[in-house]
Amino acid sequence: MKIYVDLPDELVAVWCPVEAVHIHRDVYQIVEVNGDPEDTRWPFETGAYVRCRPTPTRDNPRQIILVAYEEVPFDGTEIHQN
Repeated sequence: MKIYVDLPDELVAVWCPVEAVHIHRDVYQIVEVNGDPEDTRWPFETGAYVRCRPTPTRDNPRQIILVAYEEVPFDGTEIHQN
């Protein structure tokens, strides 16, 4: 499934779709490989477990996407909640 990550090097807020697997509740694992890391830097690495929140898009507020906002530790058996 697609989640979105913020591209920190852009002058305006830009979300990039990346492929991820749902793990538990609001936690997803990024499985896509950044094909151009020198030109497009992601805030999270491939394999990272990230917490996502539903976010309306600017173009269509009724369209909701999942945006990754923090990396979370994962020990293979449970997600550690903050």
